[in-house]
Amino acid sequence: LVIGMFVLLIGLSVVALFLLPLLVPLLLIATPLVTPPLLLIVMQRSQMRKQAQRAAEERTAAEESKAAAAVWTESPSLYFSTATAASRAHRRQVADDILRALDARVVSEEDSNFNRHIQNATGLAIYGCGVLAAAHVGGLKALERHGLDKDKIKTFAGVSAGAVVCAMLAVGCDADSIQQLIQTLDFPRLVQPELGSLVRAGANLFLPLFLKQTLTQSSLLERGDGPGVNSGEVLMQMVGDALKRQTRNADITLGEVYQRYGKRLVLIATELDSGKERRLTPETDANLPVRVAVRMSMGIPGAFEPF
Repeated sequence: LVIGMFVLLIGLSVVALFLLPLLVPLLLIATPLVTPPLLLIVMQRSQMRKQAQRAAEERTAAEESKAAAAVWTESPSLYFSTATAASRAHRRQVADDILRALDARVVSEEDSNFNRHIQNATGLAIYGCGVLAAAHVGGLKALERHGLDKDKIKTFAGVSAGAVVCAMLAVGCDADSIQQLIQTLDFPRLVQPELGSLVRAGANLFLPLFLKQTLTQSSLLERGDGPGVNSGEVLMQMVGDALKRQTRNADITLGEVYQRYGKRLVLIATELDSGKERRLTPETDANLPVRVAVRMSMGIPGAFEPF
């Protein structure tokens, strides 16, 4: 393979040296003819971009003005939209008002059965919901109002985004600190395509079809073990940083969490070979770092590479 590439490089160099004397006069003739139209096209495109930007800014200003003046009883979709800063501020204000009203609410006799169940709970399971993981914080606060005692919880089980929440609960974080963590998670960045992952994914898909016999010694390409455009390293780094702030150990393991905090952290992943659920527990995976387990649980097909 190396010899073939070397011969090809020499051949291309010879062809380039042969064609260069012919290309130089053509370039000298074509440059004065082609340059003015190209400059005109560039200037026109720049002007069009500026006009489009001004139009977009005007539309945004008009939408913001309408949203700011909206009344929720008359235009609820406009008032609570997520498309404008004013409507997002409305949503936050209404949510804060609801939470304050709930905090001030006196627990009635009707709540007693539910409260007893919550107060005696020894396990908590949290599902995945992607960018809506912040909703779990509201759920945690509601459970705390109804008597949830995290000291009594012995097992936290989570999947996907719920794995992040459970991991932080297991090491002693409260709802507010978890909310801060989730708000710092840049979900678009977490699944942003990475060059290395694209190379490995492309190699995994096309190497068996076209290049397997030729490039069998290419270790870089052969490491592509499944489709995915992101390695998940950013996610592991973010979770590791949060764990380090809380525990002083970014690579704290499932077993260490159990020994130090007395909590069984169970994170759910999927085995690609069998397609079946795999439970990552202190008993079966004691030496597995929590941040790695979270990464495995949050492996979105097509976005993250298989672990």
